Formats: sequence, structure tokens, C-alpha cells
Amino acid sequence: MNLFDSAYNLLPGKKALKNIAWALPSQFFYGRTFWNYYNFLKKSQWWSKKQLRQYQLTKLQKLIYYSYKNVPYYREIFKKNAIVPDKIKSLTDIERIPLLTKEIIRNRFNDLLSNDYLKMAPIKRTTGGSTGKRLEIMSSFNQGQLRKAVVWRYRNWAGYSFNERGLTFNLPHRSPAGKNLIYENVKEKQINFNIDIFNEEILKQIVSKIVSFKPKVIECYPSRLFILYKYLKKNSIIMPSLKIAVTTSEMLYSEIREMIEQELNIQIFDYYGQIEFCCNAGQCPEKTYHVADEVCILEIIDKAGQRVKNGEIGEICGTSLDNYIMPLIRYKTEDLGIINMESCSCGRGLNILKNIVGRTQNIIVSPNGTMSFPARYFNIQLLKGIKDMQIIQEDIQSLKVVLVADQDFTDTTKSELIAMLRKNLNYPFEVQIELVDHIKRAVSDKHLLVISKIAQYSTHA
Repeated sequence: MNLFDSAYNLLPGKKALKNIAWALPSQFFYGRTFWNYYNFLKKSQWWSKKQLRQYQLTKLQKLIYYSYKNVPYYREIFKKNAIVPDKIKSLTDIERIPLLTKEIIRNRFNDLLSNDYLKMAPIKRTTGGSTGKRLEIMSSFNQGQLRKAVVWRYRNWAGYSFNERGLTFNLPHRSPAGKNLIYENVKEKQINFNIDIFNEEILKQIVSKIVSFKPKVIECYPSRLFILYKYLKKNSIIMPSLKIAVTTSEMLYSEIREMIEQELNIQIFDYYGQIEFCCNAGQCPEKTYHVADEVCILEIIDKAGQRVKNGEIGEICGTSLDNYIMPLIRYKTEDLGIINMESCSCGRGLNILKNIVGRTQNIIVSPNGTMSFPARYFNIQLLKGIKDMQIIQEDIQSLKVVLVADQDFTDTTKSELIAMLRKNLNYPFEVQIELVDHIKRAVSDKHLLVISKIAQYSTHA
């Protein structure tokens, strides 16, 4: 919750105060740290490739030296691998550092923290858990402001400017509004809908709010945009105020993009990133994914950890250049991508991520028409005895849950799992539990928590 909202909740005359806030420009609510980052990023995007690489190298050398001196994990692996910070003379020298995995972060969490992290106003962040297992990392207030500046640069590329009205979808557990359906974010001139389940009544309320609020931009997951699109098409509803959609966190497929852009007469721009803030890329006006080279170093690696050739597919590996609380160097995202070393006609010197593969979120559909996104809130770590899990929907009435269990798995765990599924999905599905030794990976080699074989919007490959 921002400072204005805190004051707003304490003072009388809330409605009048809120009206004043809506009239104030968005810039009024951002501090000096944000504006310093934002103004810098507006200039640096036009730097030459040589300038950007030198800037990255300078930041990398500083981060590695700091990590060696102040972070137990890196001091250990640098000594073990005979890595001397002063010997990091080029960006390719980073390849001497062992890869960092999610499992290492979980197992060595405290060792990855800087000795001085408590002095840096640490903030704990949790990933969305697309594989069913959430990950906690630590970052700082300043890095949070940098993240906002990067996102606003992506928004600007899409034609979304400060003070233009927007509509977003949040998950209730991440929203300042708590259990309330709607939250007014006056800071960014947005209306936030806090939902994890869509049905006819909620879609009707969303459309009603769009009609009255007249947002220019909608910002959401591609799958949610697709659900809204289907509702608008089914009911022959036209939304003339909507001009731009900004999507993130899921795969945006070209056929879905083209269909929505053509029939809703809007432009869709996508950006890629993680809570870990190790690799970020957004689409410029030419619809090219540009990496935020000023804040991260992108590598595309093969299964052996070696960089792939230009145009080849590999795993996205990123280094966050500004997280000194918990340095994440050569972090394996478990996403797949293709790097393109060519230049974009837009003139920006930033690296190009040609394609992003493997971020898939399927939808569970119930007979009452409700569509849910269990990968966004279903955490297998909450249940004792489950090592791995996959939910498969083959028909409208039932689900099959494939489990890898350990010795702590009991009939009670099974009952709790079924109850949790039915509660979160808001429907009494027939649930079949199947115990296996291992779960087969998708084509992308990334585990999918959900595979829907009936959803009209299916990202399963």
C-alpha cells in the first residue's frame, strides 16, 4: 500500500481526498529514486552496443568483487573454482562461475545473503510458483524502484504513458485490497480486479467497469485477456476506449495475439521477467523483445551450461546486476529462449530475445463455466508427503492428479489435496490420484503443473 493510501484510510472525507488524488498526475506519487532510474533508462536504451557492454562489465565486476567479500556462498564457490574477482576482464568470463539453481537458493538461502543485508532495507519476494514450488528471494527497496522504472519503460514502448487510465487483474493474496473485488490504484491511475476465478458474473462486472472507467490500457496475463476477449465476442460488446493490452507472465502465442488484435482493434505488447529480476525483456514498437541490458546479463545456455549459438534455442540464464542483498549470478530460470544478435529497426542497442518458450499456464475449466489458474496459487509445499505433482484435465467433470510421494504421504494427505483442489477451483471435481516414480517433462523440458486437454485456451505443447 502506498503512502497516499495509508493517509487516505486514516483521514475523514475519504471520497473527496480520493477525487483529488485521481486528479493529480501520476508523477506526483513517485519518488526521486524511481525518477533517477527512469530518466537514466530513457537515455541508455539509445546507447550503442559497445557502450551497453562496457556498462554491464563495470557493474558485473563490482558485483562479483562485492559478492566475494560479503556473501558466504560466493566466497566458497569462488575459492573452490579458483575464481579471482580481479581476473574478470570480460563479460564471457562470467561463464567460469557455476550456475545457480532454484534448489541451491532453497538449500543455501542464508549463505546467499550478504553479511550486510540487514542494513539494506531487505524485502522478501516470492515467485508465482508456475512449477508448483514457490521460491523466496531477498531484494531491496532500490531494486524495487528500478524494477518499476524498467516496467514503465516497457509500458512507454507500448504507447502507455503516465496518467493514462488502465485496468489490471491481480491475485487476491497479492492485492492491497485484500478480499475486495476492486481496488483503485490512484498512483498509477488503474482499477485493479482481484480475482483468481472467472465466471459470467465477474466478467459482467469487469465489462461494466471498463464502460464507466474508460481505460486505454489493460494489463494482465495472456490467458485472462483471452477469457475477456471470448466474453466480449460472445456478447457482441465493443470497448472503444481500449487501445493497448500489455501482457506478461505467460506465453503469448502469435495466433492468439493476431485474433485478439484484429477483433478488438487493439495492439498487444508483451514483456518477460521474473520476481528474481535476473532477465527482463519487453517489446518495442516493432514488437521485438529487447533485454534490459542495463540491469541484467542474459545468457542462453545448453544442457551442459555452455552458451548456444546465435538463433539456437536454450535455457534462459540471467544475472541481476543490482541485487547486493542476495546476489543472483548465472541464475537458471528454467525458461527457454532464443537470442538474436542482430539489430532492431527501432534503433535501440539493447540485446534481442528472439523468442521465449516454456512459460505455460493452462486453465482448468468446470461445468459451471468457471475458468481457473491453479498454477498461480496452488503450492505443493503446503502438503506433507508430496515431492512433485501434475494436474491433468481430460474431461469437464474430473481431474487426474499424478503424484510423486515420499514416506510421509498418507490417506490424510490425499484427502487434504482433494479438498484443496475443490476449494481453490470452486467446483466438486471427481479427483483421481495416481502415484508414480517420476513425472514426464514437457517438450520444453520444464515441468508443467497443469495440463488441460479440453481448455479452449491451452498452452500445452
